[in-house]
Amino acid sequence: MELFQNLANVFVPPWVRTLIVLALTTLLGFCLFLTIGALLDSAERPDWIEASFYLIGVLLPLLLIVFVVSFAQGDAAHLRHRTDAFLTRLLPQTLAFFDNPQPAFSDPGTSRRSRRIAPKTKVRVRKNADSCIALYDIELPGERGFRVWMKAELNVRKINIVLYVPKDRGEREAILDALRHSIEGAAAEGYKVNPAIGESDAPGFPCWSVVLIRQLDDAFLISSRQQLYYAQDLLFFLRAVVGDAPQLFVSEKDTA
Repeated sequence: MELFQNLANVFVPPWVRTLIVLALTTLLGFCLFLTIGALLDSAERPDWIEASFYLIGVLLPLLLIVFVVSFAQGDAAHLRHRTDAFLTRLLPQTLAFFDNPQPAFSDPGTSRRSRRIAPKTKVRVRKNADSCIALYDIELPGERGFRVWMKAELNVRKINIVLYVPKDRGEREAILDALRHSIEGAAAEGYKVNPAIGESDAPGFPCWSVVLIRQLDDAFLISSRQQLYYAQDLLFFLRAVVGDAPQLFVSEKDTA
């Protein structure tokens, strides 16, 4: 599996891929010709069947590897596509389970699979098609709704997470103190936290900004497992943030 993940990051020019496809077609046709010939002439040449199947057994793994390499797309355009897919699909789909909807209890002996309950958390994304930066507006359900503004900057193997807190929720020191436990937990998970709280109006209103930086594995963009793990881990972190300092993320309608 690791071999194929590494091969998926190899850039192969289009003309090389064309030649490889032609070579694959030729080899496949040759193998089929030998196999059919051996089956038709098996009485006079019984060794041909064994030889042809042996040849196919040797060539198939090589053909599979060459096929993966020939269609691999590790160039910048492909990496941008994977970046966009992570920021606009996987991450918001994962964050939509912020409210963690729970179905009724069921008997695993009679139910073959878990019931699917649609999440009620609304996740809105603002992102340029060719950009590696996405802004998220996460609105939680409930009478006392919470709203989290966050920005993700994914730079191939490094990601910056920026949390925005409206300035009317407190001063710099108060914001940092309220988030201290969550920040310490993030540091334990490999984040580097900018000790200085900045200022921004990225969400459309004056905010304090808390920046967390995390290095990722070189294979992050080509590893679905790593991407899913990170998205779920970020979800747990944001839940902890809102749980530790709910007063910072109460929606505007409740602060009016």
